[in-house]
Amino acid sequence: MRGSQKGLCCVNPTRIFCNGYKNSQKVCLQDTKSLEEFLEDYPEATGILLYKGNETSKRKNILCFPVKHFSKQLIPKKILF
Repeated sequence: MRGSQKGLCCVNPTRIFCNGYKNSQKVCLQDTKSLEEFLEDYPEATGILLYKGNETSKRKNILCFPVKHFSKQLIPKKILF
């Protein structure tokens, strides 16, 4: 059974981030489909998929990060990208 997926868009004065969260250990090409569709309409946005696995990768134009590694880098008032 594949894990469920949720999404969230974040906007700051200079960038748009579209984040997806995959409740699974692995990411497949189908998992990035909704983010890819969003990026077709908003090409200036950055697509990020967080998931429960261990590998950082890039699928097409979507950055895939393990949520445990990504969350450790979050520092208030610090820009990640």
